[in-house]
Amino acid sequence: MALARGAHRMLGDSPYTFARVHPDDRVVVAVGAEGAVRLSVGKVFAEGAVLHDAYGGETVTVSDGAVALAAARGVVLLEAVP
Repeated sequence: MALARGAHRMLGDSPYTFARVHPDDRVVVAVGAEGAVRLSVGKVFAEGAVLHDAYGGETVTVSDGAVALAAARGVVLLEAVP
């Protein structure tokens, strides 16, 4: 729901990273991400939150306001694991 109806928030420019936040849902997307990346997500997800990359399949935990993962397809789409 956040991708379609959420408010857009830019988080970074290299790779271009943004959040889409809706009252019931939130995601972080990084476009142009290649290889090992560290993405700042602390303005969107709480410390210790477990996130899943819908494109690469990796599960990560927010630490120091960021996550580190391998961008598999040039795009990362992080969503909270329920």
